[in-house]
Amino acid sequence: MEELENQKDIPFVRRGVGGSHDSVADIRGEDQQLSEQLALSKGGCHHVQTEALLNSKKAAEILGVSQRTLFGLTARGEIPRVLIGRAVRYDPADLREFVAASKMRRSK
Repeated sequence: MEELENQKDIPFVRRGVGGSHDSVADIRGEDQQLSEQLALSKGGCHHVQTEALLNSKKAAEILGVSQRTLFGLTARGEIPRVLIGRAVRYDPADLREFVAASKMRRSK
């Protein structure tokens, strides 16, 4: 048991095609690049999703509106949605953009 706990401190090493060793940082960098390439190949998205998508109840709560109002905003194309099968989800970044665009400036 103690032997397993000590292995946590040993850096992860993966053998490459030529038998070379990659550092943890190299592997993480490769994984990030692969994730970004996958995102770009699936719909041209230029960022990798890092925040959890929200369901309609949580998205409406964050905006301070009812779900019905949120559905109306979505139907009019004012707030984008993400469809995963039949499930509708909202990207928190899209909600922030909507709020920023909706801010009214005081006229002078």
